[in-house]
Amino acid sequence: MRKAIFTLVAAAIAAFFIYTNTDIVDAGSNEAAEEATPAGPRVSVELNDLIGSDGSATIGTVDRDKATALIASLETSKAASMKGYDRIPQYGDWLTGDDSSDPSFCGDTRNDVLNRDFDDITYVHDDDCQIATGTLADPYTGETIDFTRGPSTSAEVQIEHIVSLGYTYRMGAKDWTQDKREAIANDPANLIAVDGPANQSKSDLGPEDWMPTDSGNPAYDCTFVARYAFVADKYELPVTPADRKAMTSTIKACENN
Repeated sequence: MRKAIFTLVAAAIAAFFIYTNTDIVDAGSNEAAEEATPAGPRVSVELNDLIGSDGSATIGTVDRDKATALIASLETSKAASMKGYDRIPQYGDWLTGDDSSDPSFCGDTRNDVLNRDFDDITYVHDDDCQIATGTLADPYTGETIDFTRGPSTSAEVQIEHIVSLGYTYRMGAKDWTQDKREAIANDPANLIAVDGPANQSKSDLGPEDWMPTDSGNPAYDCTFVARYAFVADKYELPVTPADRKAMTSTIKACENN
């Protein structure tokens, strides 16, 4: 009798471990499969063709098919830690006119982006560069911001890196050359003027954890995702599997233009 009971108990324990271990293996296999999902072929596309604008903060008319192919082409990788990240030494400050060969470059990167994204501009000086006042149709909140330059007001509008520099660092930019890091930090394709608090709420998050929807403007999600993929592709920057999945599901819901 005892032997029979012992045999039944042993069988039950064995069945339990087989069942639970199978679950663990399956879960691990699913995670590994997601991480190992191969990237599609590289896609050649201009930003204007992809989002229907020159890169300003306006909501573009996204080409869904091109954006889908671009997102599918992105390599994926696990994110590393932020240990060792140091913004200015590694990515430099805003470029100034002395650093640019572009004759249309306005003083520094910040003012260049503000001039591109603002309407109703007035200037501090007669140089058509340093903005005194202007209005911004904010892409992250959907609100119109009346901007006035000043110690207590300038931070109301901030220059946002669509693919944040902290994210690039975690995804491999710590091993890039200094020139490449400074290039992505000052690339107009990766920069837009946005509401300051919205920029802070996004911080270094990727598309899985933050979209313009989270700051009140779901209408910009499609443009945001397309631009995110464009910048990642341009700099051959991998994204996390979860971020690529979030971008894919977002772009599927967009109208095809």
